[in-house]
Amino acid sequence: MESIKILFWLYRSKMNKEMKAPVYLRLTVNGKRVEIASGHWIKPDDWNTEKQQAKGVSEISRAINDYIISTKSKILQIKNSFTIAGSPIISAELVKERLLGTSPEKKSLLQLFAYHNEQIKEQVGKDFRAGTYKHYVVTYNKVKKFIKDYYKADDFPLESLSHKFVTDFEFYLKTSEGLSNNSAMKKIKQLKKIINLALANDWLAKNPFANFKCGYKDPKREALSNDELNLLSEKEFSTERLTAIRNIFLFGCYTGLRFGDIQKLTPSNIMKGIDGNQWLTVDTTKTDERCNIPLLPQALQIIEKYRSNPECLQKGVLFPVRSNQKTNEFLKEIAAITGIKKKMHFHLARHTFATTICLNNGVSLETVGKMLGQRNIRTTQIYAKMNDTRISDEMSLVKSKFEVLVG
Repeated sequence: MESIKILFWLYRSKMNKEMKAPVYLRLTVNGKRVEIASGHWIKPDDWNTEKQQAKGVSEISRAINDYIISTKSKILQIKNSFTIAGSPIISAELVKERLLGTSPEKKSLLQLFAYHNEQIKEQVGKDFRAGTYKHYVVTYNKVKKFIKDYYKADDFPLESLSHKFVTDFEFYLKTSEGLSNNSAMKKIKQLKKIINLALANDWLAKNPFANFKCGYKDPKREALSNDELNLLSEKEFSTERLTAIRNIFLFGCYTGLRFGDIQKLTPSNIMKGIDGNQWLTVDTTKTDERCNIPLLPQALQIIEKYRSNPECLQKGVLFPVRSNQKTNEFLKEIAAITGIKKKMHFHLARHTFATTICLNNGVSLETVGKMLGQRNIRTTQIYAKMNDTRISDEMSLVKSKFEVLVG
């Protein structure tokens, strides 16, 4: 059992008048431990320290060994219940409570949510990204505001959660908070994880999500057209600020990299590829997938523009990237100046690479998915929905084969 360490041992300093020591169980989770008295006593000479069991076949030894076997089985069942619920084992104290069947104090939703977020925060840079932690903090605040607005309370008892709470929260996100369906579902999915944690801990008897299904809608993935890419590339801006943002955005259009991955690029990410040309090799922040991307001439030109940039040289990076928030603000300004009507945000560059640059030019879904660092081809298929340009091009091939007119 990797997450629960078990040790049966003799508490020799508590020897009784019969020269018997009590058998104790020690449970350790995440470096913290609790100890439980088994209620069994045995002479030290009859105890096998290495095997953590009683020696011989006496009635006392059999009773102790039966207790050890039974206890290990119960702990395994407890561990499996957490695994099935997809929740971490919070503490050794919790395992002890479930093993002994004691009733823990009643928990509240925000209390558990805050505890979960602290656990995530401590693992940032290891198992979780800083962005993941921030998303959970945002959801926590929305749940807190919902409870305040709907129930006029500062918190909500776990035992009172119901299907209605979930549907009311969905309605609240879509109306009062003005979130789109998919944005609301992401928040609800994070709330569901907290509920699963409560269920695994036996703090909640009934699952309020039992009859609720997170219904995602296929998002409309916009991308810049070739004409819009040319318009953006050729536009002269009056400030270096907008010029740099435009160039970095275009680099995203020609590589498909996410904002966070472009932000951390250094000269060491450039390598000679299998074809002898320059490629980018990147371990993506979001999925930790290795992406090897051949650099198109336009991308190489943009890299060259900043090779001698003082800020880049000082920080050892390829580009003078601002924050994601500022970048998206400036992209809206760029859209207004260029007359591009599509909603400009940095992720639009990734969509443009997948569709306009790759799929519309015959690159396979598998290759696009590999360059985007996507593990599941179904994720890449979102970009493969036909647009008018591709339909026109492919139907032109069909028309060329039907030259005979109907008489």
